Amino acid sequence: MTSRLAQLAIIDVLIACLSLADYERAVKTIRDAFETLSLKRY
Repeated sequence: MTSRLAQLAIIDVLIACLSLADYERAVKTIRDAFETLSLKRY
């Protein structure tokens, strides 16, 4: 269980670094994902 949490923490850090490197693109991607998923709600 601990190794899985460590792996998830590393992935979170990598995603945060990528998001900070290109903030505008990250925000656009999140907005696009939100809009796409909001259409799937029942």
